Amino acid sequence: MGDPAAKYSVIRTLPHFTEGVSLFQVRLNQDPEKLFAIKQVDMTKSKLSRRVKREIEILKEIKVHRDMEELEGNMDDPFENIVEFIETFDTSADLADPTLQGTFKNIVLEWVNGIVYQVLTLISIKGVTLQKRCAEDTEEIVVWRVLRGILKGLSRLHKHHIFHLDLHSFNILIQDDNIKIIDFDHSKTYIMVLLQEQNKDQSIFGIPNFVAPEAACEQKYLPASDIWAAGMNTLYLCTHGKVSFDERGDPEIQLPNKYSHHLELFIKDMLNKDYTKRPNAAQLISKLTKICENELGLW
Repeated sequence: MGDPAAKYSVIRTLPHFTEGVSLFQVRLNQDPEKLFAIKQVDMTKSKLSRRVKREIEILKEIKVHRDMEELEGNMDDPFENIVEFIETFDTSADLADPTLQGTFKNIVLEWVNGIVYQVLTLISIKGVTLQKRCAEDTEEIVVWRVLRGILKGLSRLHKHHIFHLDLHSFNILIQDDNIKIIDFDHSKTYIMVLLQEQNKDQSIFGIPNFVAPEAACEQKYLPASDIWAAGMNTLYLCTHGKVSFDERGDPEIQLPNKYSHHLELFIKDMLNKDYTKRPNAAQLISKLTKICENELGLW
């Protein structure tokens, strides 16, 4: 079968902020026009090792569901808002610098020629800083489109009992009007969550401002936790990263005047502290469509 790593050539190293993790843009040697992303993880770091094994398990499960829907003749891609997993392989050397020896796990993903959905940091994959992008592009129709993409991705994951559980602005890519959810190293299936509860695992993970109250206070990880994170992402987008919190640590949901009351109420629904009262992703997509078509006339 040959060396899987020999199929790819590294074009450039991309920004990544986790020690022991590298991200590369690569080309397929047999067809140089085909580009992919490779996430390379140093497996000598035990914490990363556990996370990447779970991420690969989740990505493979998503791929099975994606392939099944294709076999059933679904012409639309119901997984269009989730990054596509290609393959995984091990190497004993760093892909970009073969002189660096070690044990590495490499995850090959579709290449998304987009920008990281991050409103606080000047980061770009294609040369335009995101702060400039946000200043130019956060008209209400853009916010609704971004939100629709996030919810469509979550709806598909939740249908198959997969919870992302780390949905923050570094884990969302924007490619024109298309949204891609990436990074599944904290994700869990429903079975994984049950096992965690049985083992009385009290661990809390994720960026604090995006962690749902039930996860932070009760270690409950649910589809509703992803809805909370989607609401926080939208709130950050609308306020250019300037979200205030009250004395109890709850986000203050007050949008700039340029946004409609419909959008503010929509975000409030997603950020209901009672997770049992948060609408699910499918319900939110239906409501979003009605608002944008009938109330606001945006599409």
